[in-house]
Amino acid sequence: TRVRSSAASDVYKRQAYIFSPAPALVPVTSSRYLVSLLVATPVLIWPLCSHIRIARPALFSTIASILKLSVLLFVFIVFIGATISVFQQIPDEERITQQQDALIDDLLHMHAVRIYSDYGTCDRLIFQSDEGIICSVLDNNLQTGQNRYPPYQTIVQDDPNAAYVFPTGSPQDEVFAKMMATSSLKYQHFSYEGYDIYQPLK
Repeated sequence: TRVRSSAASDVYKRQAYIFSPAPALVPVTSSRYLVSLLVATPVLIWPLCSHIRIARPALFSTIASILKLSVLLFVFIVFIGATISVFQQIPDEERITQQQDALIDDLLHMHAVRIYSDYGTCDRLIFQSDEGIICSVLDNNLQTGQNRYPPYQTIVQDDPNAAYVFPTGSPQDEVFAKMMATSSLKYQHFSYEGYDIYQPLK
């Protein structure tokens, strides 16, 4: 049963990879769905290889050597490319980490420990604050987004004083600002560390 379930999951992931625009937009994070091809591809080409091995052993040996060298070269290129990419990203990642740490300090000082935000912000704030701040994800239209851990969503929804924290100029930030202009609910508006924070007035 587990084997069937795993196989069905792999098929679903490959379908999601093929039909989704994400591989073209964010190829680095989407490429993980192709990992199963490392196992599937040899299985698919083995019948052909077996035929060549029996009919023309010298040709099979040559093809096998070329494939081995190609795989090693590919792994080496990927390794070097990934290493260079990591070093290039260090300054930006350090800046983002410092910004998030400062934002966490601001939110804790404001007692805004239950918040709504976008997917990326939620993940970083929950992790960096060691769950000192609990966040629920909202999509671009301020509807419930993709919460990887549903209890976080419940915790935030149960807090009537939950704040809204969005990157300045983000789709969520713009929609919320428009909504706030016509809403009967009143919020205090703060801007810290590249984020707009909307805290309900008690």
